[in-house]
Amino acid sequence: MKDLKSRLLSAKKRTPVKVHVFGDDFEAVCSPAAKIAEYNKQVENADSDEILDLAAQFVLDSLLEEDGSVAAASVTPQELKDVYSYAEIFAAFQTITAINTDVDAAKNA
Repeated sequence: MKDLKSRLLSAKKRTPVKVHVFGDDFEAVCSPAAKIAEYNKQVENADSDEILDLAAQFVLDSLLEEDGSVAAASVTPQELKDVYSYAEIFAAFQTITAINTDVDAAKNA
């Protein structure tokens, strides 16, 4: 039987959650706490353009392709910004943030 540390720190597949962003339904996964903390740290010293880039990257790091890989592997923040408005990107960011702070969703992740 594995020891406590091994059980706590072993990688576990995160269960995707359906989200509606950019006018369509996608699957997304919750981000690890360290990734959210890093994002928050980067935002503290960023200007509005950098914040938009960070928000777009955060969304892309959470949305899943059909094969289960993250959208960031095939879509860049700039490509997202070329298609969607500031408000649409931040609405998607808020949706993704919500799944990361929803206790019920986390229980199922």
